[in-house]
Amino acid sequence: MSRQNISMLFALALVSALLSSVATYLVMGSSHKDSGGSLARVDDAAAQDFVRRALLGRPEMLNEAIDALRAGQRQNEEKQRQAVIDENETTLFADKNAAYIGAENPKLVLVEFFDYNCGFCKIASKWVRKALADHPDDVRLYLRDHPILENSKNGSLLASMTALAAREQGKELFQKYHFKLMDTKGGFDAARLDKLAAEVGLDVQKLHQDMEKLRSKNAKTLTDNYDLAMKLRIAGTPAFLSKDAFVNGADTDKLQSLLDAALK
Repeated sequence: MSRQNISMLFALALVSALLSSVATYLVMGSSHKDSGGSLARVDDAAAQDFVRRALLGRPEMLNEAIDALRAGQRQNEEKQRQAVIDENETTLFADKNAAYIGAENPKLVLVEFFDYNCGFCKIASKWVRKALADHPDDVRLYLRDHPILENSKNGSLLASMTALAAREQGKELFQKYHFKLMDTKGGFDAARLDKLAAEVGLDVQKLHQDMEKLRSKNAKTLTDNYDLAMKLRIAGTPAFLSKDAFVNGADTDKLQSLLDAALK
């Protein structure tokens, strides 16, 4: 379903709810005693017709109502997300067993949920690389594999499992392999992943052994990442977190503003 159709359905649902709620308010608010002392109410249909005519006379009221509703939903979502970040602060920003690249004592710590097949992740990766190169002692990035494109792109899950196994050959080779995968378009299969691994200097035979040895552990890591993403209401990739900010998509301007603030 297109975004336009979804917006139309949303607007229709809002109109229906608005008519119902306002009409009920008018009905209840317009109750009065008739000449015989009995309670009389404005007719439901008349009240709804009043609302309909008001909307027709000022249709921008509907857009205002939709904007207000969406703003309220965003604000509520941000509060819920921040509560999850606070609750999981150690897991997100100080887990020495998690996959990360960058500084040991950074001024800025980011967490990225990503998929190796995600085009916007590849765009954001260019900013990440520059930030790490320009500020090697100031930035750390925790990498949360989130292969949500597995059903639509080739090899998202396999790429994540291979990269996690590559950690066993050291941080430097893992980082090279991570960015090599980010530079690669067109999906992944085992042969391609092996070729890319060899190009960055990984021992492919050991990589296979580690993949098998760590299969259960790394599968749990991906499950834990997925569960955490759901709690954080992350619907797509990339998604970046700091302790007090959320960056949705490849918004490199916002990422840069977080870095600039941390360096002051």
